[in-house]
Amino acid sequence: MRGSSGIGAPGEAALGRGRYAAACAPIRREERPLRNAFQFRLPIRYGSIDYARIVYYPQFLHFCHVAMEEMFAAVVGVTYPDALQQEKVGYPTVRSDSEFARPVAYGEVLTMHVGVERLGRSSVVFLYEGYRSSDDELAFRVRNVQVAVDMDAWKSTPIPAHHRAAFETLMDAEA
Repeated sequence: MRGSSGIGAPGEAALGRGRYAAACAPIRREERPLRNAFQFRLPIRYGSIDYARIVYYPQFLHFCHVAMEEMFAAVVGVTYPDALQQEKVGYPTVRSDSEFARPVAYGEVLTMHVGVERLGRSSVVFLYEGYRSSDDELAFRVRNVQVAVDMDAWKSTPIPAHHRAAFETLMDAEA
């Protein structure tokens, strides 16, 4: 997994200076790349924070999985547990790239966005973004390559047609 903290020398990002300043600049709503994304609100619970009183960075990957499960129920029309247990198809992550732009504090609510960048025969590239509801600023972005897997054989399998159709609704029409 690759990631960046989104900061240069101490204080540079906060002051808008340094090599990461452009990457950490606020993304205006009209510039968001996930135009057809599924969205839902995720409150930040006490168990997700660390000693610094902000979200502990591995929790962001957990938030992505929560977002995927919520998307499955709302967009695919099948809960993720049913996809795993009844349809026997899961989507483990085989690659994850992350960017952390701003801290997220206890009590904040994230507006999570789930989009699809690319669909292959058995793989899907999900894009996840989390925006702080308090100021609508991008807090983090994750790109996960996830592969459809037959849960009995634990081998890749073609994405089921009804999953593919749902995932296509999350792709940018201009992509």
